[in-house]
Formats: sequence, structure tokens, C-alpha cells
Amino acid sequence: MSGGSDDTRRYVMLAGGLAVPIEPYLLLLDLEGRGFQVTQDGDVLVVCPGTQLTDADCAAVRRWKLHLLALVNYQAPEVQ
Repeated sequence: MSGGSDDTRRYVMLAGGLAVPIEPYLLLLDLEGRGFQVTQDGDVLVVCPGTQLTDADCAAVRRWKLHLLALVNYQAPEVQ
């Protein structure tokens, strides 16, 4: 077993206990930074404008769909 720095082995822990691999977290930040809106409509992840996504973007969104949905729906707990 290797202890490499493969992105799929690194996680981001958000307040409230949500842990996601770093790759979909960085993907979401990248998409939003490039002006895309990432939302959910039912079970569907919506990225607008979809016509501006590259083939690599589409492949990454498909790969990380469930994690992206978790991030899009994440709400930080209230600080007391």
C-alpha cells in the first residue's frame, strides 16, 4: 500500500462533519471561479452554462456528481 499524495486519498472536512475528497471540492471551486452556476434540480446536478463546459469538465462532473451534489446542498451548522 502506497502513502502517495494522490488527490483521491486527501479529504476536506467541513464544519458539521461533511468529508469529501479534495478533487470534487476543488472542481466546484474552479467551476464557480470560472463563472459557472452549480445547482441541483431533483436528482440532477445542473451546471450553467453547460455549453461552455470542456470535455474534461464534463468527465469530472460525471465522475464526482454525488460529491458535488453533497457540496451544493451543504449548509454549515450555525455557530453559537
